[in-house]
Parts: sequence; C-alpha cells; structure tokens
Amino acid sequence: MHIMKFKNYKAIENVPFYFVKDLEADSDLIEINDINEKTIKLQKQKPNSYGYVLIQTDGKLAKEIARRTPNSIVESWKSIQCGLEEIIKPKLRNPEKIVMTERDWRTHKSAIRCYICEGKLQETRYNKVKYFDSARKFISSAHHGCVKIKCEATEEKLVEAMYHTQGLSIEEENIFKNVIKCYICKMSLRADINDNKVRDHDHFTGKYHGPAHRGCNLQLQIKPDEIKIPLIYHGGKHYDFHHKVRELGLVSEDKIEIIADNMENYKTIIIGQIKFIDSCQFQFPSLEKVASNLRGQEKSLEQLAKCFPIMAQSIPQHLLPILTQKSEYSYELNDPGRFSRTELPSRKEFNTVLGELNYCENGCKKCKHEIKGKKCNGECKKGDLKEVDDCEHKKIYTISQKQYKHAQKVWEEAKCKTFGDYHDLYLRTDVLILADSIQRFRMTMKEVSGLDPLNYITLPSFAFDMAKKDDQG
Repeated sequence: MHIMKFKNYKAIENVPFYFVKDLEADSDLIEINDINEKTIKLQKQKPNSYGYVLIQTDGKLAKEIARRTPNSIVESWKSIQCGLEEIIKPKLRNPEKIVMTERDWRTHKSAIRCYICEGKLQETRYNKVKYFDSARKFISSAHHGCVKIKCEATEEKLVEAMYHTQGLSIEEENIFKNVIKCYICKMSLRADINDNKVRDHDHFTGKYHGPAHRGCNLQLQIKPDEIKIPLIYHGGKHYDFHHKVRELGLVSEDKIEIIADNMENYKTIIIGQIKFIDSCQFQFPSLEKVASNLRGQEKSLEQLAKCFPIMAQSIPQHLLPILTQKSEYSYELNDPGRFSRTELPSRKEFNTVLGELNYCENGCKKCKHEIKGKKCNGECKKGDLKEVDDCEHKKIYTISQKQYKHAQKVWEEAKCKTFGDYHDLYLRTDVLILADSIQRFRMTMKEVSGLDPLNYITLPSFAFDMAKKDDQG
C-alpha cells in the first residue's frame, strides 16, 4: 500500500519577500468585428500605468511604486528586477543572527523531535564536531558533549576546541568525514550527521523557530540567486498575465516557464526568479469584498491601522476611513488630457460597457424588506434605504449615487488637484488593500497549518499538502 507523506518541507519556511502589483489600462472601443469569429471583441486594452509594493515577510513595506507611463509593462519589470537585486538579494545574503529567549533555550534542550519532519532528534551532545588541541591544531572528530566535558576539566575554552578561523586541509576534511569513533571516549560517532540536533531560526528576523535535524534545516536553506519571489496580481490569470507574456517575452532574456490552465489562461508564469501568482486562485473575492471583510464593523483610526497595517505605513492615517473602501474609477475615460483635469469626472463618465447601465436618474431606493419582495414594516429609516437597479425608469448610470459620492469624498479629503492625482491614489489603494489581505491570509494559514500559502500557486495544491501534514501529525 502506497502512503502519501508530507515532504515539501520548504513550504514551512516563510517567503522572505513578495510583490503585490496592479496595472491600469485605456479601454478603446472596437466597433468592427470579424463575422467569422465566435468571440465578440468589445475593447482593446492598452496599459497606461502600474503600481506595486514590495513586502517583507513580517509585513513591513520595503518599496512602493506608482507610475503613469505607456510603457508600463517593460518599465515595471525593470523596476521589479532592480528591487530583486538591490533590496532582496543583499538582505538574504546577510541573514540575521539567531535571537533566543530563556524559554527558547529550555524548549530546545528538552525537545526530542524535529519541528520540521517531526522525527526523533539525536541529542546535541552526540553531534559530530571537529576537535582541535590547545595549539589550534586539528586532531580528529569527537562528540560535542565529550569535547565540552574535557574543556571543563582542563579549563580550556569550548569555542577554541571546536572552531578554527582557517579552513581544514583536504586531508583533514577527509579524516573528519571518515572517522567513526570519538577521539575522546572512543565510542561510535553517528554516521548520519543529518540527524544531529540544531537550532533553526528565521534568517530574516532572527527569531528562533525550533529544534531540527541538521538535514531538515538544510532543506530550508534560502539561496539568494535561486529563490522564486512571488509577484501577486488580483485576477492575473484572466487579465494581467496576458499583457505580461506578450511583452516580456520580447524584452526578458530569462527563461519563461508556464503552467497553463488552457490555451488562453495560465495558472502561473515563472520568469527568472519571479513567480507570478493570481490571488483569485486562492478563492479571493472582489477587492470590494476583500476590503469589506478586513474592515468589518465601523472602527476607529487606530483599529483601521491594525486591520490595514501595510496601508497604514503608506497612507496618512486620517485617510484610512475612506481609502480602506474600494473606490470607483472611470475606466473608459480615454481623452489624452484627462490626467490634467482639475475636477472629478461626471457620474456618467464612470459608465462602462462591461458594467452596463444599472441606475436611473431619480435614484430610486428601497428598504431591505422591499428589496426581498416583502412589505416594509414601517420601522426602516431613511438612512436604511438602498439605491436599486430594478425600478421601471430608464437606466443611465453604471455606478450608484453612493459610489459616486464616495469618489467625490476621496477627491476632496485626499486633496486631489487633478484627475491624475485621483488615478494614482486609486491605483495605490487597490495594491495596498490586496497586500493587506494577502498578509492577513498568510498569517492565518501559517497559524493553522504551519505552511506559507505563497509557496504554492493555487489553493488546491496548498490544501493537499496541508492535509498530508495534518495526517502525519
């Protein structure tokens, strides 16, 4: 009988960095379609801007970019590569030293199982170490515990007896590897030194993770020039990835690897050290719903800052009440001078072909009972009424009065001077809302499963490993 076991130990390690990105595009109407094609083309999308954030594993904002440019795909890729070389790799090449509390030490000393594979640990005192004499000359291999006892008896320094600043010669290294008995006690040295007990820690924060086999610990090793850094889009599979593949295939010298869903949609794209992930493949709802879930009920500024910790690092705190709600955007406003406009576009200019016309000019409203087709009990107040799209009047607007008033409030409170300012703020808040939701999702799943979901590209692959790991425990 074949039993599947959890062996993807690398997924236990938190990804050290990840990008969250979005782009905006002009929507040019297509008036003529080929009658022989089954697909009706409504619009042609031309990217006009991009925005992204680079987030550390602990949720700190390392970099934020929002830029308007017709060459947004290529420019954003170069900027991301710059972040990889100038921020990510230098940090990974200089890991933090381990920091342990007294409780950590007690836990480590008493531990009998590896926290990674949950197998039994060999006691630290039996670890195979290099043994040097008082003249700093290599003698042979010995148990860690034996060297410690001998140093205590002879009042030698343990560090000097086990470590040497200069490397061993090839002959000495061979002696160390091949010796099977302790030089001091003459007892057997464990042949498989991968079972030795070591302290695993977060190389990014220095925090102690737990006791581990040396071999398991090495599996979590991060290689700065090989690690894949997640680049997350919301809905990338059906939209953003299409723009990327077309243009980056022409400008990037790195190998492009694709896991396809079908001929049109891709689950992921890997270009060099960047791994594209679609948050919707982890069952993320719309950004409007994501923001609502994070906000919950009405909250104070301090509470909102805790709900949106990444946004709070970038946006002035007094703007959090309005910017932690999904704003509206006039996607089909394409005139060349629109970014220089000094007023918010009219409500009609927020209309879209795909969004259709939903609301009448009268702003017809109903209470929650009437919306469900029931008679109002008379207890509903004016503030409880909601604008509806099922009245008998002619529909002329895509967005509701409430949505447009929110856009006006954002313009006023953020002190936007031009539509370009509003556009940049809209792009930034979309990215920051998604970043906060990703970080919350990571922390929740890590607490529940011990795995970082950003080591996966879809929810099913993550859930499958999670089930195997739980069953193993």
